[in-house]
Amino acid sequence: MNPALIDVAGHKVAEHAAQTPRTSHALFEALEERKLLPSGTAKRVGPIVGFRNRIVHLYDRVEPRRVFEILVGHRRDIAEILDLLLAIPPA
Repeated sequence: MNPALIDVAGHKVAEHAAQTPRTSHALFEALEERKLLPSGTAKRVGPIVGFRNRIVHLYDRVEPRRVFEILVGHRRDIAEILDLLLAIPPA
């Protein structure tokens, strides 16, 4: 579900004619700066995006137990942030 956060955020940034950020995390910062996401959302999503990058680029060094912990511990955050993104009105 994590890639969905990044994909939806990228779509919303493009839809609102914002400059394309260089990083996945910067997508959320751009939406927050435009008041399309509540303050603190980018900080909240930071560890989720960071863990996604670790899985993609360092997959051979990720412990399955840690993946389970992240998914269980951040499931609510992931769902809430996705809901916030989907609630952003069209441009």
